[in-house]
Amino acid sequence: MSTIKLSGPQAQGTLNTLDSSLGNFLKTVNNLCNDFNEINSVTKSTPISKGLSTAATAMNEMGTGVRASVDSFNTALVQVVNKWNEIHATAAGRVSSSTPAFTKVDVPAVAAGEVSVEPAKLYALVDTTNRLLANLDAEYETMNKTITGSSSYWTGQSADQTRATWTTKIAPLKEKVDTAVKAATTLVKDMADNIVAFDKGTYVAG
Repeated sequence: MSTIKLSGPQAQGTLNTLDSSLGNFLKTVNNLCNDFNEINSVTKSTPISKGLSTAATAMNEMGTGVRASVDSFNTALVQVVNKWNEIHATAAGRVSSSTPAFTKVDVPAVAAGEVSVEPAKLYALVDTTNRLLANLDAEYETMNKTITGSSSYWTGQSADQTRATWTTKIAPLKEKVDTAVKAATTLVKDMADNIVAFDKGTYVAG
């Protein structure tokens, strides 16, 4: 049987942290996919477009998975705390959670076409992607520490299973996202570098 060593206010603080961080995380996922669409519109490169579509698919999979995992954790925690309070405490100790919704952003592959873009624009888009990815990492770490840290006050089979959903299913999705996004941004940066080299007359075909 699961046991809990947690007051209502403490539990609510945990839930509030997760709901807030998840909301920021999902918003960043959407912003990254929108950034990918902008990169697509200016590069018009088949390899870059395919890379961005792959990265966006990974982003959307992670967004869906993270939301489901946090929702599962929050629901289980709310049930445990509220059931305990129903029997042993007062209504004032009840807690609640409101898991943010997630809407996928498609990043369709685009046909190759004439490119007319300043290298500085491409570098700026890569910088934006890296900044958003850093924001995503920060929110992920907040949720990761909050969920895994719950082992200090919530123990038992149910609690362990709830945390295991996060640790076993979400970490691989995060790694997949990191790999796909970095691969795509490398292609964009390479394009910008090549444009600069062409302009300077120093480009050497690989």
